[in-house]
Amino acid sequence: MSMRRSLPRSLCGTALILCGLISTSLIMTFSTTTTTMPSFFLKRVYELEVEQDEADTSRIGLDIIYNKTKSIISNTSIVVSSQSATQEIASAVNKKEEQIQHEDDLKVTMLDDTSWLRKNVKVGKHLGAGSITDVFEANITLSNHDFIKDRRWILRISGCDEETDTSEITRNEINILQRLNPNPLVQHEPAYPFLLYAAENITNPFLKSSSDNNTLTLPSDFKDKQYYMDCPRMTILIVERFENLKDSFDLPTRKYKIPTGKFRCFWRKLFEVLGHAHERGVMLRDPSKRNVMIQDGKIRLFDWNHGKVYDQKRPERVHDHNLGFKGPPEYHQGRNDTYVNSHAFDVWVVSTWINSLLAEKRSFEGDDIHLLRNLSASMRPLNPADRPTLLWLLENHPYFSLEKSDSCILKW
Repeated sequence: MSMRRSLPRSLCGTALILCGLISTSLIMTFSTTTTTMPSFFLKRVYELEVEQDEADTSRIGLDIIYNKTKSIISNTSIVVSSQSATQEIASAVNKKEEQIQHEDDLKVTMLDDTSWLRKNVKVGKHLGAGSITDVFEANITLSNHDFIKDRRWILRISGCDEETDTSEITRNEINILQRLNPNPLVQHEPAYPFLLYAAENITNPFLKSSSDNNTLTLPSDFKDKQYYMDCPRMTILIVERFENLKDSFDLPTRKYKIPTGKFRCFWRKLFEVLGHAHERGVMLRDPSKRNVMIQDGKIRLFDWNHGKVYDQKRPERVHDHNLGFKGPPEYHQGRNDTYVNSHAFDVWVVSTWINSLLAEKRSFEGDDIHLLRNLSASMRPLNPADRPTLLWLLENHPYFSLEKSDSCILKW
């Protein structure tokens, strides 16, 4: 079933309050003009102002005016007596707070509106295709936001193949990216790509609209253009684009061995980035040289196809045959068994990666190889509950204490 939600872009309410010393009733009327709001920073209330008429002071986000006044209830008209006014208003506000909390927990943005895309996005050249997606350059025309101007973006299209249900994959990725980078205006996490826009199963925005003069067009040289023009509905994500990425180890090993300090620096940075993801309830499940990349001397994790949002209080079994060869022991239990998804999965996989490099002995200098072996061993208890977190290892294992005075910049 298609899940689509329309949320108010602006709340222009008027309230008429009639009161007196001898009044016996209080009338409060909330009237809102509701239009569909884009999923741009949706449900995260970012205090980002949109270019709009001077008279329209609404902000992007989920009922910003409500958050400021605690009194505007969208699409609601309340008429109560003076004796019950306080109780009714409090009840309505509580209901609104529950609604916001519920929608925030969903972590999925789904709309059926294309006006924001048509107005603010220009589709650039085709960059590539996956098994279920096509990827394009995305030029965002919101020039009044430095966060947007300072970054490059990609637009991903999926959901046109009726025989392939991509909704679960899409929702999982949206959930992960929103958890990893919940509010870039407070603290942007550059190791993870930022999700700018997400809309599932929307009306095809590339079709001409009788109600919107703005148009969204695919590149003229895109060979599958007609395929998407014939698609009635699709899913679109706009995600931060990482460029000039280098494989974490393939490049340097072809030239020379990595110095001891640089090798230790790599693990420190990887432990930091993965550790922060674990703190946000996300495991990568496939930390390897294929998707751990380096850009401008910093770790970048851009491929979360195998990623999983986990709850340590809720045991579950999520099997992925692509991960079987490197998964921890608990991953190979009977299919009816359950285990607690947690940081323990990634900790085991990273230790496997370390061991594979130790076996090669040709990619790095071995001045502190005994400490690295000890680090790997400490990450491999058979019981997942006994595996330490990566951030704990950073603070407590002697392998990392050697580097306290190092600048640790990943420049090979």
